[in-house]
Amino acid sequence: MKRKIALSALLCVPVSMTWVASGQNVTVQLDPVQTKILWTLPAVLHTVHGTFQLNSGAMTFNTQTGAASGLFTVNENSGQSGDNTRDGRMKKSILKTAEYPTATFQPTHVAGSFHASGGSNLTVNGIFQLYGADHPLQLDFQVNTTDKVVMATAKFNIPYVAWGMHDPSTLFLRVDKSVRMEIDAKGIVQPSKK
Repeated sequence: MKRKIALSALLCVPVSMTWVASGQNVTVQLDPVQTKILWTLPAVLHTVHGTFQLNSGAMTFNTQTGAASGLFTVNENSGQSGDNTRDGRMKKSILKTAEYPTATFQPTHVAGSFHASGGSNLTVNGIFQLYGADHPLQLDFQVNTTDKVVMATAKFNIPYVAWGMHDPSTLFLRVDKSVRMEIDAKGIVQPSKK
């Protein structure tokens, strides 16, 4: 059974474990193949579920100060819901992938206690760029680390209409103005030089 863990790509602040020393920098490198990005858009008649593909993702953070840097990139053209016609409309009219082919998250600060082995609850703050605009975003992760392999999950909402994107609702089909996101990530964590 697959183990889920919380990480929107990431980790934490005060640490005290074997290979992680206080004040040390820790780097997390996500595996795009083993990382899933799921989305759900509730509607009046039915709920639409889909996925996006992570292009790349890495973050370095300091276990004492929480200062973080890095970049996570998602391919907007990879969005799928199982209906080619609907997906085409989504990419052309809502995401406008011809103009905005990627969405990114740049972590700036991590809070919580990261454990080099076992579970951790972490909060990652950063800048989420979507549809050509930057938005502050806070992600709460549940993380599990075993033999330097990190797995994490996080859930959050994207208020896409409030962020300037097209509302696909019609007279007879009403959809939520926020899309629910879930990250199920896997990667490698290791200490790095200060």
